[in-house]
Amino acid sequence: MAKEKQVYENEKLGWLPYIDEPAKIQKQKEAMMQQAKADQLKAAIVQKEQRQIARYFGGRENFGPAIHQFLMSYLGSENPEAVILDEGGLEE
Repeated sequence: MAKEKQVYENEKLGWLPYIDEPAKIQKQKEAMMQQAKADQLKAAIVQKEQRQIARYFGGRENFGPAIHQFLMSYLGSENPEAVILDEGGLEE
């Protein structure tokens, strides 16, 4: 009986922070909800950008060369020996 009581006491100690400080728990819950909402917004923005790249350039593989061509025609060919990398950056 005493051993069983000790088990329940240990379990109670684990729950006490949640029972004693409901305001703290509510703040944590709100912070987690805001973070989840921010993550959903970021994911929606990424999906929209991917759809626009697919629509206007035919996919990510055509995006890098198209941007490079635009920049070279708009700014002039300041660095003609630069090579386009697969990631879209320049290699000198």
